[in-house]
Amino acid sequence: MHCQVSPAPPLAVAQPASTLRILPVDRRAPCFQRLRLRPGPRLSVRAQNRGGDGDGVQPPRDPPHNFVKERSHIISRTGKIILVQEGLLYYESRNASEYLCVLAEKALDIASHIVDSAKLDMSNVMSSDTIHRTLRAYAGIFMQTADDTCNRTVSMETITSFLGALRGLASITHILLEAALETVSHEHPKESLSEFAFNYDMKIMHRNYNRRMDELEDDINRNAAAAVHACELVSKTINQGMKATESIVGLMMDRRQRALDKAHSKLVE
Repeated sequence: MHCQVSPAPPLAVAQPASTLRILPVDRRAPCFQRLRLRPGPRLSVRAQNRGGDGDGVQPPRDPPHNFVKERSHIISRTGKIILVQEGLLYYESRNASEYLCVLAEKALDIASHIVDSAKLDMSNVMSSDTIHRTLRAYAGIFMQTADDTCNRTVSMETITSFLGALRGLASITHILLEAALETVSHEHPKESLSEFAFNYDMKIMHRNYNRRMDELEDDINRNAAAAVHACELVSKTINQGMKATESIVGLMMDRRQRALDKAHSKLVE
């Protein structure tokens, strides 16, 4: 049987950074009936400003403009879910399905911003094309999630693939941050010492992030057969993964921009 998700309210970090995992989109495990997750600690990431006492508020970013076709695909699936008559789908299940598509679109937006960030520094350890191809593979997983949700075929593979793609976004961003720090060390060796020290906490935060994502995946795999309220927990699990990913990716992108600004200022002196 295929499960229908029920709504969860929207919620507003080491393994080596080079470890990227692309999960197959076309492999589907049997749909689970019920899940039960144990409570997990909420990740809290606080950004620092140049003085080290920032409030963690990140500036608004430009609207995403990459992966246009993928975004259009997800939006079309969202629209299809909204137009389904209540007689064919329960109202709560329809709302939850729409919410999962919204989360898929948000994940695609994160990938788009990472593409833009990668273009800022041509000395990356990974080329922009390689990064874009990798992110496009993750975009395919987000699209598949929207398809599974629209077709009412959400399975364990759907959820674990989505979480794996989110983890990949964070890993790529971590690589980009380290590449920016290397750029500073080449252009301004003395100042790079303080910059590396400033970003030392990222290793801890990335480690905590990976641990939390492991917990989310382990809980799903461990409790798939004996859980209660599976549909509600599907939305909750993906939401928790999204919140953790948004937090650490946003912080690492800000840290990367700070490092690139410092490297550029040295070049124009």
